[in-house]
Amino acid sequence: MKQFSFTLNGNQEDRLGNAIPKIRKTYRQQWTPEAQRYTAWKVYVQDEFLRSLVSIDFKVHVRSLRVAKKPIKLEEDQKAVMDIRIFWKDNTHGDPENIFGSIADALFYNDKNLDGSFKSEIAKDGKGRVEIIININYYRT
Repeated sequence: MKQFSFTLNGNQEDRLGNAIPKIRKTYRQQWTPEAQRYTAWKVYVQDEFLRSLVSIDFKVHVRSLRVAKKPIKLEEDQKAVMDIRIFWKDNTHGDPENIFGSIADALFYNDKNLDGSFKSEIAKDGKGRVEIIININYYRT
């Protein structure tokens, strides 16, 4: 089993702000400011994940990012569980389910074998953040 844990502090625009929820856009809407902001959020999530790795297999991760544009590619015999705990800066935040989706969208090439959970609360210190734990296991098919 492999386990990864890291914290996203705020977002790419405000390190104390709230996490950015997943959005759904058609192909023609990809260049809207909202879509560009979401793309920047996904890059921020990927960068923070890669920064958190102590012993990164550079070749594997660079190849994965170049081909898949995502740092985690599950093999067919792998299952992942991602549990997140969201601390909101304030009460103007997105849906916790869409925060989970945006992080999964940023990190996983194929999230077909991804399970997980999310919890959220207002941060007592007013600092928005997301604490993330990812477990990847092999299983027999």
